[in-house]
Order: sequence, then C-alpha cells, then structure tokens
Amino acid sequence: TVANITATTVTSTNIVNSTQLFHRNKVHNGSMIISQRYGTTAYTSPNSSKNYTIDRWAYWSNQASKASVQQVTDAPVGFYNSAKCTSLAATTAGNGDWFGYLTSIEGQDIYDLAQGTANAKNFTLSFYVKSSVTGTWAGAIRAKASSPGRSYPFNYTISSANTWERKSITISGSTDGTWATGNSEGMNIWFDLGTGSSFHQTANQWYSGNATGSSASPFIAVNGATWLITGVQLEVGDTATSFEHRSYGDEERRCQRYYYRQSAEHQYMRYDCNGQCPSANGAQFVFSLPVRQRANATIGYSALGDFYIYASNLQSKTPTAITLSAGSTKSPMLSFDKSSTFSAGAGAHLTVPNAEQGHIEFISEIN
Repeated sequence: TVANITATTVTSTNIVNSTQLFHRNKVHNGSMIISQRYGTTAYTSPNSSKNYTIDRWAYWSNQASKASVQQVTDAPVGFYNSAKCTSLAATTAGNGDWFGYLTSIEGQDIYDLAQGTANAKNFTLSFYVKSSVTGTWAGAIRAKASSPGRSYPFNYTISSANTWERKSITISGSTDGTWATGNSEGMNIWFDLGTGSSFHQTANQWYSGNATGSSASPFIAVNGATWLITGVQLEVGDTATSFEHRSYGDEERRCQRYYYRQSAEHQYMRYDCNGQCPSANGAQFVFSLPVRQRANATIGYSALGDFYIYASNLQSKTPTAITLSAGSTKSPMLSFDKSSTFSAGAGAHLTVPNAEQGHIEFISEIN
C-alpha cells in the first residue's frame, strides 16, 4: 500500500505566532492572589523598612504608618484579587521622602533581556489600576530597590475615578549600567505613591541614579485616597500581551521560594519536621520546605507559647527560645530550647497547643 502524503509548509502563523506562550511574565504573583502573611487583613507599615505584604510585593516608605496595604477581591474582569493601598493621612512629602509599592526580580530571571549590553532588549510593563484620585501617576524600572545605578522613570494617567483601567509602558533596553546576576536583585518595579522631588527625573529615558518617577503620584497627599493594582506583567518585546494567568498552585510555589509559612491547622497538629534532643536543654528539628528557597532563610514565628516540644520520654514543654541552628535552602534545622528538661538522644516532635494559632516562617526575600 502506498500512502499519499500532502506536504504542507509549516509557518509560525499556522502553529503559533511569534509570541512566547508560557513563562512570558517575569513578575511573580502579579495577580495578587497569594497572601501568606496577612491574608485579607490590612497591614500598616510601622517603620521605614521595606515591608513585604502580599507575597512578592512590598510597601516601602521612610515615613511610618502613612498607608495600609490589603489583599481585596475588588478586581477587573478575569481577575479575583488586587492589592489595595489606602492613605491614612494627608501627608506632605519632603524632598527626600519616598512612598511606593514594589516588587523585585532575580538577576538570573532577566538574563534574556540582556540589560547592560549592546544587545539589550526592549521590554513592556502592563498592569490594571484603579484609584479614587485621577491624574498623572509615576513609577520606575530600577536596577535594584535602593541606590540603583540605573532607573527608568515613567508616567501613566488615571482618567476615571474608581474605574479599572489597563496601562502599558514599553521600556527601551539599557545598554549600560551594572545589572546584578544570580539570585540577587536584577530589576525592581516601583509604583510611586507620592515620593519627594529629590527623586524626580524626566520620564521615558534611562537615568544614572535613583529615580522613582518624573513627579509625585497624587496619593499620599490625600487622606483616604485608594490605589488598587493587579495583573502586573513584565515581558520581553514592544507589545503588551494578555496577562499570563498561572494556576494557584504554580503561583504559590513561585512565592514559596521567597517566603514560606508553615501554620497549624488544628490543635495538637504535628509540624512537618523530624526532631531529636541533642542534650537535656531542648530539641532540634529539620524542616522540609516545599520548594528550594532563593537563599538560606531567616526565620520568624508567631509566639513561643504557640509550640510544644513533645519528646519520647513523654515530656511536653513550651520552648524558651527558637533559633536557626543550621541554614539550608531546602532543609533548615531549628533549635527549640528548654533548659534541663529532656533526655539527651530522645526523639521529639513539635506540636501546637492551640488550634489555628502557631506558625513558623522561612524568609528568603530579596532585600
């Protein structure tokens, strides 16, 4: 039998166009769907540090307690969540003051953009935004969050109050400057919320230094002003494509590379860790993280009273201290101290005395 075969010229148009289908978006949690730290509770920054709120996103100002950030379900069609920033007072920004909402991208995740080389590629930032205040707003692409060597300020206009609008900005590739590599901060996206004039520079061009926009965004100066954002995407090329929606599980695992919270779901739940008492003065536990983190984590926890050390010699005790005894990106070891209580060499496990209360957090954010 002879088969008749018809030859067809295969082109990009009859398979897929030249746009990359998957992994286009450099931004993690651009849909604001993951919120491990605070859930849907509004968070007010108590200090001048960069405070992470919704996963992979931080509020940063040198002025404490001027705004809150909250995950909400007010979102444009096709989205469920957004980040809502609310101004808590009418604040007059000094020349050197800054207020912003930002996210950072690892250097190794933007190698294909070839920034700082003669082959630097253009890239496009797009997002959905809504505010109670109309007018000209500002932002910037920066080589890193603080003291960057290169910044690209931009403006966008909010035309209608309390209405979702999609914006896009195409950024010309930077052929110079120092761009970090590896797992350090390669690029930072800054949405300005009212930064002072010392950081203002001309929009739509690269600047050697720290610029957060060409003017102050009209947010922090208005008491009760709201600004909401979601659908943030940064991709190679001159065109803003439709937002790349990822599954909840996929987005969650991306976020856990930088922050993972292991929480108690019910009373006397055992934490996912193996433990032993190396001496009478406490127990050490090895935690198995769901993904390999960006770097060895620092730790945080809810309260000492939220944990019981339960040893094989049938003693259950609340620790007096919790410390990181051996760093790891996948299996860190934590020490739970309690003096002269346990039998050296005894096995141990970690439980919680109260339902839905205790948690341990492993923090590997880009700072």
